[in-house]
Amino acid sequence: MTRHSYIDESGTKDDQEVMALALIVLEGGFTAAKIHKHLIGSLNPKYLDSKKVGGKAKLALHYADMSKEHKRTSGLILASYSVDCFASYYYHDGSEKTHGERHFIYSNLVKNCVSQALQVYDELEVSIAQQGDWQSYAIDLINELQGVVSTLSRRYQFKKAKFDFLSAAKPGIQLADYYVGAVRGHLLKHSDESLGTAFDLIQHQVRELQMESEDLASKAKERD
Repeated sequence: MTRHSYIDESGTKDDQEVMALALIVLEGGFTAAKIHKHLIGSLNPKYLDSKKVGGKAKLALHYADMSKEHKRTSGLILASYSVDCFASYYYHDGSEKTHGERHFIYSNLVKNCVSQALQVYDELEVSIAQQGDWQSYAIDLINELQGVVSTLSRRYQFKKAKFDFLSAAKPGIQLADYYVGAVRGHLLKHSDESLGTAFDLIQHQVRELQMESEDLASKAKERD
């Protein structure tokens, strides 16, 4: 059975302490839209009413813009669904990196999460959040990810994955945005305990939380 999964990242800038990435796995192709509608209806009931009469009220789910209460409400709702989350993160070393170096680290986080998920599931459709210049690296990244799939197929059993890139406006990507925001908040809660509240609500859905090695930055410099 093919599962649908979505990837988003947070904290890619050098001064943001932690770069995190989350891949969420849902049961069906329409599950993301169903959960997204549930969240919007709970956070902004007027939205659903306006849709019935042809209005244009709209609410995008963006973790960084949510109030603490919205994060809590969303976490409680998400926790009630069948969602598996695989996450990977990297602590910035404080040095200024080139775009190529940051992209190398990001790509490794993507590969880590895909590898984690494919060790649990045999077939995935993976949608990755589009970044500003995603067209420039999409083909290369997909080729690298297919390499991960091939390696796992040889090591375990047949694995299959299809990859594409989706706009941040899509429901699945917005759900992944919540999870990566919650994961990153958990990693930063040493500065503010409340940052970990959302993660506490969905922690039982996080199957993997893997830290990338510190020498990834030096490898990135070699590759850049």
